[in-house]
Amino acid sequence: MLPRLMLVMVTLATLSLAGQGPAASAPLDDRSAAAAVRRFNEMANAAAQAGSLPRIADPAVRQVLEAAWDRKLTDPHRRAGADDVLVLARFCEAGASVWQRYTDFVPRGRARADVKANIATFGDEIMPGLAFSARCTATLMEATVAYLARLPADQRTETRQDGLDRVRIGASQVARGLLTTMDESPIPPAHAAILAAALTEVAPRLAAGLEPAQRRAVAARARQAAGVAHLGTVRPALVAFAQRVDAP
Repeated sequence: MLPRLMLVMVTLATLSLAGQGPAASAPLDDRSAAAAVRRFNEMANAAAQAGSLPRIADPAVRQVLEAAWDRKLTDPHRRAGADDVLVLARFCEAGASVWQRYTDFVPRGRARADVKANIATFGDEIMPGLAFSARCTATLMEATVAYLARLPADQRTETRQDGLDRVRIGASQVARGLLTTMDESPIPPAHAAILAAALTEVAPRLAAGLEPAQRRAVAARARQAAGVAHLGTVRPALVAFAQRVDAP
């Protein structure tokens, strides 16, 4: 599964990047997504009292989840810029908190969450959330690279460079987390397709933003996943993803 602390670390690192330097106008608008997250939490709190969580098969729940994971903010056809950093940091963290409600769910009579059981039960809700996090962290990395590139040389401090390094680590670990989720236990082909589509979408951003060693590690993990029998339906996508990320 994805390391939840990584998203928090990405957010904190990004805040250190944006603390000084050129003013940012933040052209992306995450207010609707934030409102959707608040609405989801209201729905989740109510459903938890009845012993479950909101299900995406309900059109009202699907609408809220899609708004919380607003694809417009991670549009692959739009280049993320320096002024997007803080909005994307908030968006990534808030959106991840939604799918974490499902992975952390503790049914009545249990002492703690069983993540594998929750994935089996709530896979229809969790998989789009994992796909969101892959898209969001890759977009955040693109914006953070742009932020540092915009700074004058004397403002590219060691602290800011360290922030970028942490964002890169976060993006690479999220991508590898998706691949681990795909191959560590059989998941339905429809769920594998959701994750593979997200990886295909973020491949150009990973290839452009990660360090060479990180790109090689992600590509190697994808090739490993491509060899797993139950992922046969997405094997071509995983092989293509590895080639794109590992391209010089």
